[in-house]
Amino acid sequence: MLHDSKSRDDLDILKNKINDISAFFENTLSSTDNRPLVGWFCTYTPEELIVAGGFIPVRIFGRKKIIKSESYFPINFCPYIKSSWESLLSDADNFKAVIFTNSCDGMRRFFDTTNKYLKDTPSYLLDVPHLRGAGSIDFFANNIGNMKRFIENLNGKKISRREIENAVSLINRKRKLLKKYSQIFTKLPEFISISSYFKVMELSMISAPEIFTDDLERYLKFIMEAGAENITKLQPNYKNTPAIMIIGNFITEEKLW
Repeated sequence: MLHDSKSRDDLDILKNKINDISAFFENTLSSTDNRPLVGWFCTYTPEELIVAGGFIPVRIFGRKKIIKSESYFPINFCPYIKSSWESLLSDADNFKAVIFTNSCDGMRRFFDTTNKYLKDTPSYLLDVPHLRGAGSIDFFANNIGNMKRFIENLNGKKISRREIENAVSLINRKRKLLKKYSQIFTKLPEFISISSYFKVMELSMISAPEIFTDDLERYLKFIMEAGAENITKLQPNYKNTPAIMIIGNFITEEKLW
């Protein structure tokens, strides 16, 4: 535990330790989990069902350079979808299946393109409700059931209620810890670097959830124990700065971090 008598140099050392993501997430980064991967794109995708089915959910972010995909879509088509299609064209063999969501017209066209040109990669389009109400809940529940059957067909076995409950508990635990991490980062952005924050968020979407969640829990425990006094002393440097919400896909370009 740090005390008031510690110098600023000690605080810098602590901050450097906290931002050494590779050290805290060594298990995640070196994991040899051989469960098959199921790719996903939109955050509407229920990771719980993928985990319950015995797969690792991996978000497909896309590639920095678009080469092949330009010939499949109009020039003014969504750059995220073209970038993601570039990834699928190169990495389709790494995925047991790919999950799409009916969240926009571009994603529907993306699903159609995958069905036509990557016939060996099973794909599923999860229809999500666009209205609120009791009917929307029933509509989504029915579609979740269809997705469950799709996943069951991938590995040839039924998903039990217990497997779903365990997966829900795991993913909820991961979300809870990520929320706690985000709260610390939001309160004290000078304590955790932007690049470290984004790296942890990226790992949360591409890693075996059991291993990542255990690493994240240890990481947060270190932050709270090693820097508890400093976390309470340091004040945000943007008290009077207007907040800006940025909406879009996850940023994978590290130069922007």
